[in-house]
Amino acid sequence: MVTLSGQSSSQTFAPLTQPQIRAQSEALLAYAGRTVPVVFSGFPHLDGWYTVGSPGADESTWRAHTSIEWALDLVQVGRDADVEIESGLVGGNRVHVSAATAELWHAPAVGASAYMVGSSVPGFVDRVSATGTVRVYRALPAASNPRWGSPAVAALGGAAQVSVDGDVLTGTTSADTPADWAVDNGLVRVQPRTSAGTFRVTSYLVSGWGTPKVFDVKRNGVSLGAASHVTVVRNDPCEVVVRLTWDHAPSRSTVDVAVKRGARHVSLTLQQANVAGPWRIDDNGGGGVVSDQLAASGYIERQPSDVDGNFWVIGTTVAAAAAGTFGLQGSAPSSVMPCYVGVVRSGQFAQNGDTAAQVNAQYLGTPGETERVISR
Repeated sequence: MVTLSGQSSSQTFAPLTQPQIRAQSEALLAYAGRTVPVVFSGFPHLDGWYTVGSPGADESTWRAHTSIEWALDLVQVGRDADVEIESGLVGGNRVHVSAATAELWHAPAVGASAYMVGSSVPGFVDRVSATGTVRVYRALPAASNPRWGSPAVAALGGAAQVSVDGDVLTGTTSADTPADWAVDNGLVRVQPRTSAGTFRVTSYLVSGWGTPKVFDVKRNGVSLGAASHVTVVRNDPCEVVVRLTWDHAPSRSTVDVAVKRGARHVSLTLQQANVAGPWRIDDNGGGGVVSDQLAASGYIERQPSDVDGNFWVIGTTVAAAAAGTFGLQGSAPSSVMPCYVGVVRSGQFAQNGDTAAQVNAQYLGTPGETERVISR
């Protein structure tokens, strides 16, 4: 067992703000009981996977100055060569009205090795992300629980993450700042609107992020606009989920925004407590020429390349019709509509595994996922 302790303070040469220091202590407490990769600067022989035990943080505040004394125990589970990760996959075939075929897929961390899915040998597509090249395994057999290895130093490569107020979060405790949050997996990034629409989606290119594209969510034909609240629902390397809430006085609407490691799409769940009309999602009047595959496969694709050379796709699992130039609307009023926004990287030159039909199939085949560290 390794015991670590230290202090964070607003009275330093490079001070953090009081909210940042308190956020650090919340992040520390969120690690309780979790098994995490740990890298020790100058002590590489200690690198490995540890379970965090007994984290604690004591705050001292005097006027505008705050300090936190913290401590935690690390119980070693194993070194890199001793352990591997098992991904428990559940589902992978969303109920949908179209004739499209779902594709079960999975993405381990960047640089993962010895990937095993029983006796099968799955295909894959490599996707360049902000933190390295993510290998996405495709067409997995049903009821798969892949096992794979990763050194602690690389275990968060390609991870999904959520930021609030500019700080990457650990755990789900966060400030309620609906105008300042972001979720990304190094391939797609979602941020709140600036002056129009509901949110922005950006695709990673080759060496940097592209131009944000505005999307709008409408309830009974009226834009939801800026959210009233933001809540972090899930925050794991394999997937993050944030919930946006709008106050309709007295009713409410919510949009869950989910991003998985390795995905080229952003999953959305639109919910309204009081069914005022059908749900609609579009590109806020961006226009262009589209390929309407809603009836056959449940998606619509904007094909003229944008300034980054990408096509974009919007899809859903329920019956829907084209709305505007690039958008869709549920065929009937409903309390819930699952849908997604995806990017076709490189447009007409997209590699196999990245076309609109394949991104749609991967949305339909997105499994629920948990991870655990086990002995080899």
